[in-house]
Formats: sequence, structure tokens, C-alpha cells
Amino acid sequence: MLVNFTFSNFQSYRDQEEFSMVAGRIPEGRNTCFPVSKASRVRLLPLAAMYGANAAGKSNFVQALRWLQDMVNKGEVVHFPFELDEGSAESPSGCEIVMLLGEEMWGYRLSSQGGQVVEESLFRLNGGREELFFERYPQEKKFRFGRAFSFQEKRAENFARQLGETLPTTKLYLNTVINFETPEVGERVRCVYHWLTHTLCVVGANGYRVCLSRDLNEAPELYGEALRKADTGIVGLGLVPVSMEEAMISEGELEKFRHSKEKELFSVTGAFQIVKEGGEMKAYRWVTKHPVNKGGRNRDFDLGKESDGTLQFLNLLPILLDQSGEQRVYVIDELDRRLHPDLVNMLLRKHLEQARNGVHRQLIFTTHNVQLLEEDLLRRDEIWFVEKDKKSISHLIPLSDFKVRQDMNLRKGYLDGRFGGVPTLLNFRLP
Repeated sequence: MLVNFTFSNFQSYRDQEEFSMVAGRIPEGRNTCFPVSKASRVRLLPLAAMYGANAAGKSNFVQALRWLQDMVNKGEVVHFPFELDEGSAESPSGCEIVMLLGEEMWGYRLSSQGGQVVEESLFRLNGGREELFFERYPQEKKFRFGRAFSFQEKRAENFARQLGETLPTTKLYLNTVINFETPEVGERVRCVYHWLTHTLCVVGANGYRVCLSRDLNEAPELYGEALRKADTGIVGLGLVPVSMEEAMISEGELEKFRHSKEKELFSVTGAFQIVKEGGEMKAYRWVTKHPVNKGGRNRDFDLGKESDGTLQFLNLLPILLDQSGEQRVYVIDELDRRLHPDLVNMLLRKHLEQARNGVHRQLIFTTHNVQLLEEDLLRRDEIWFVEKDKKSISHLIPLSDFKVRQDMNLRKGYLDGRFGGVPTLLNFRLP
């Protein structure tokens, strides 16, 4: 689960901003929060909604998490600083993320500039204190392990230390060390790496899917039933065989898949699936099934023939129907894009219902849908605003920063500009 995320000097965000999923001390909705551990009073929220005017920086917040995820996944750093003043473009961009692994809080800190690592560190939080695992300042040729983590073999420690000291300034230690047989390092680092690259699921406004294909393959009947109940006209889903050429997956991807241990490969859109059968690779295409008016038969349709709203709803269903049993953190830009408000409301309420039943998944999303600002849906510590100041600098503002009466109409207060995050419209004349 995500505990908090801090970042600075990234796109429209110049100053350090902090986003937190730690529940505040408010009475409403307590039975939807996740306890960190039996011994801790800290509880994590299952939901967070982010409001703001167009171009305020909502999408850039989502991209900041994707920026961190991509760097960890690829093992290389990139730099997207704030560019509207003289100093920021030449200054480091930094981020720190704290995640819950089991009953332990782990943090990863990364700072980069001009395609090079300035600082990289991994630590565990114990009673608010940082217990260092490793710390690295490659431009100063400094690397060390924290005292809290000892090695059983001196040879393993020497290897891991030498790797940290000699790794190029363009590479991440977190990404590199998991590929080596160093149990003491690999076990801890691998858990953090898996969380950042798999548990965290970040989808931009133009993202076509969340993590649809694998879940759809494991439980197509659940997705078909959900689509039927959502009044989409779809009564089921299925796979039909196609040629490898029709699947439109590059030769490079296919060759990599051929030599991997993976059993399935999915296209970028999720519409096509490649599987290994009898030593060969075979291609399939997902289709939706619609009933024919007469005859009691179904007709198959390509996903591309479905409406954008239906596809968006289908892509969001893993939030509710994920059968893996793994914890997930979904961060979605424009959750309600092309969706009817009733569908969005239903999705959020079902998500909260699962949280009450102990399903540990978090959903963080940006939206313009003010109908969601209801007391029985969103807790006050689950509402955030993004405001851009006169210098075009974006800021994250939690609703908890404001003194709000318990009986206040949050929707009206937001639209009236009480909390920021709304456009300032100037008078203008059309030619």
C-alpha cells in the first residue's frame, strides 16, 4: 500500500510537494481504512480523489509517479524539471516514496539531474526513524550499507558494495542488484522493486488499459457478467485464433517472449494475446459477444467496435475483479473519462465495499466530477486539490488544510472557489 509520495522540481511542480494516504483523525468512514499493523494506530486510506482546473497539474502528479516507476523499471534516469525560472532547469529533481510491505514501511529516495543519479537510497521506517539499507551518491563516488543490515558472507557483502561503488552514474542500484545472486540484498530489494514496478499501477489519461489482459484471461466470465450488468449490450467475452501478423506485436517482443519463462504475451492494447502451446507460439484476439435478436445466438465483435466508454469501463474492471489476491495501488488520470456518472459512482462504492471486507487495494484518481463530493462517498481526508499559482507553479492542497464545517456542502464550496482548484475565467469577447 502507498503511504506517501514526495517530489520536487518535476514539470509544473517546482517546490517540494507531499501526497499522503495516511488516514486523518476524523470519524467518518473508519471501517474502510487499512491498519498498517496490529501494533500501530496508523491507518491507510483506500481512496483519494484529486480536483483541479485544466492545466493545473493533476496529470503531472500522475506522471511524477510514472516517472519514478519508469526509472526503476528501466534502471536509467531522466530529468523533467520545472522550466519557468532560471534555476530549476539546472537543479536536481527529487522524489521519495514510502510503501507498506507486509507490516513494514519501506522508503525509496531518488534524486537526478541531467540523466545522472545524484542520490539513491533505500530505508525502512521503524517508529518514525530511518533504518538505512543502502545509500549512494555516485557523483561523489560514495556508497554505504546501513548498520541495520548485516551480511552472512563477507564475499557477498564485498560484491554488493563494489557494485554500488562502481555502478555508472546513469544507472540505478535498485534495478541492477536484483539481477545478481546476493540473497541478503536481493530479497529486500526485490520486494521494493516488485512493488514499484508491479503493485503500483499508473495509467495516464491516454492509457488504454489498467492491467486488463492477464486478469481477463483468468476470469473472463466475471468480466462478461459485469459488462452485462452495466447495460453495455455485451453478454460475454471470448478468444478467437488469429495469425501472428494480425496480432501486430513486434519481432523484438516476440523473440524476447520466445526465450523467456513467461507463458503469455499481451499486445499494448490488450486486444491480442500470444501463448506458448506445444513448443509453438499462437495468437488469439479478445472479442465481445452480443446477442442476435433472433435465433438465440451471439455475434463476436472486435474490441475496436465497442464505444470508448465501454472500453474505459472494461479497462477499469480489474480494480474490482482482480483475482490475483495481490495488493494493488491504482493511480488513474481522468478516471471518469467517457463514463456515465452512475458507473463511476458504482465503481467507487464497490471499491469501498471491498475495502470494508478486507481487500487491500488503493485507488487514486484525478477527476472533474463534482457529483462525487458527497459525504457518504469520499472522506474529507480523501479529497485533494491542485492549484497553480501566479508563477505557474503547481501545488497539492488537501481538503484537511481548510477549516470546514461538518454540515458544509463540499460540492458547492468547491464550485464557489473556497478550496482553489477551479479556473479563474476572465471576461473576453468573441470576434
